[in-house]
Amino acid sequence: ESLNCLQLNRNYSEVTEFILLGFGTPPKLPVLLLSLFSLIYSVTVLGNTSMIIVIKMDSRLQMPMYFFLRNLSYLDLCYSTVIAPKTLANFLSNEKKISYNGCAAQFFFFALFVTTEGFLLAVMAFDRFLAICSPLLYPVHMSQKVCAQLVTGSYICGGINSIVQTGFTFSLRFCGENRLDHFFCDVPALIKISCDDTSVNEIVLFILSAVIILTTTAVILVSYASILSTVLRIPSPRGRGKTFSTCGSHIAVILLFLFFLIYTVIVVGNIITSVDPALQTPMYFFLRNLSLLEVCFTLVMVPKMLVDLVSPRKTISFVGCGIQMYFFFFFGSSECFLLSMMAYDRFVAIGNPLRYSVVMNRSLCLWMAVGSWMSGVPVSMLQTAWLMALPFCGPNTIDHFFCDGPPVLKLVTQDTTMYEMQALASTLLFIMFPFSLILVSYTRIIITILRMSSASGRQKAFSTCSSHLIVVSLFYGTASLTYLRPKSNQSPESKKLVSLSYTVITPMLNPIIYSLRNNEVKGAVKRTVSRKVLQKLDVF
Repeated sequence: ESLNCLQLNRNYSEVTEFILLGFGTPPKLPVLLLSLFSLIYSVTVLGNTSMIIVIKMDSRLQMPMYFFLRNLSYLDLCYSTVIAPKTLANFLSNEKKISYNGCAAQFFFFALFVTTEGFLLAVMAFDRFLAICSPLLYPVHMSQKVCAQLVTGSYICGGINSIVQTGFTFSLRFCGENRLDHFFCDVPALIKISCDDTSVNEIVLFILSAVIILTTTAVILVSYASILSTVLRIPSPRGRGKTFSTCGSHIAVILLFLFFLIYTVIVVGNIITSVDPALQTPMYFFLRNLSLLEVCFTLVMVPKMLVDLVSPRKTISFVGCGIQMYFFFFFGSSECFLLSMMAYDRFVAIGNPLRYSVVMNRSLCLWMAVGSWMSGVPVSMLQTAWLMALPFCGPNTIDHFFCDGPPVLKLVTQDTTMYEMQALASTLLFIMFPFSLILVSYTRIIITILRMSSASGRQKAFSTCSSHLIVVSLFYGTASLTYLRPKSNQSPESKKLVSLSYTVITPMLNPIIYSLRNNEVKGAVKRTVSRKVLQKLDVF
């Protein structure tokens, strides 16, 4: 046994360099990714450098808030520089190598700057809390010395975390595989290829990360809860607006990250559930169309919403508003009919399984999908053309995050009774008609399932349509609250939350729902994620 161990040790040598597999992209895609990364990095460098110079040079910006903002810009500049140049170089190079020491240095500085930024964001939230909740004592509490100590403390916390994370990670042995399935040296990718037992390292790193994230998040949440409580006590609406605007930028950064994360989940999740070649039955053909609709649906609103979160001028042109409204109605109406086609597909699969492949042939599926897409044209043209032809002679502020029918309708300066009647009729036709088809299909499905003698058969049959039922409930439940009463007395904030649920949250949940409740989709997700890596490892 000892001889075998010695022989094993001879067969493996310590790793002196790593290969960064990157994105595992097709041959033409690196050019696009190179251009995209170059643009993003250029904007990052230019924007943050400009911010640092402007704050440093302008004497009016020598306040604690701008001192912290200057440090935030510096951190963003630093940690993007740790990653981006090497990633760009790898796009141009056939040998995507990084030395062992270079990998350790890259991870050390990445962990340092990212952790420091987390603590600095918490410090900035605390700064806004003192400025709003204790304005008279603010200059005393946030003196120049205190500000310097808070920033230094953020760097010290980042340094401690970085030393521990780097020390624990690079104390592991890497004696075989040296290919990192990532575009930079990060902990999960490194731990994955270590030839040591990594359980202790994983526990320590998890606890450390959890403490840092929970601590900084708790400080931010407590600070903003206190700020919100103070703002709501201010009697003047103008005073509330002015006070809240002082921390709007900081909140915007947090919201921008949150919505960008959600949008990434929507796009990636829907793409993954639609590209696997093993999912070529009618049910997955319709699911692929649903995924495409969800991606298009969110593209109409989310990018503009992300821009507005960081832009002081939240404007949209009259034509741009009309275009956004048109495509929103188009994709929304198309999705209603596609969901009804999916319900019919499930009815045929459960109610007539022996003739399912004959009834739901390729030609019928194609026509049903085309019909669903085309059904969105009349409602979007009618609703948009009629509404945008009405006079807008007064206020131009839309109390919403995109150009939706009900908030735009409030700005019209003439009687809108006829339009509201038309809108209600269109809603009943294009939302309730496909919904009634879904109800009929599922009534027949439930009757068929209840007639089955086997309990396992009933469970298996119901599991094939449970994901669709959840998606239908989420989409129709929230959309009907808005469009069945276009001028309801519901508060604007509650309307925005309802709209956010069916325009952003539901599209994000759909691929998750179909993945969690369907073993075939789970398998497709695993195959799609791992295919490129496995190809590089010569498994196929």
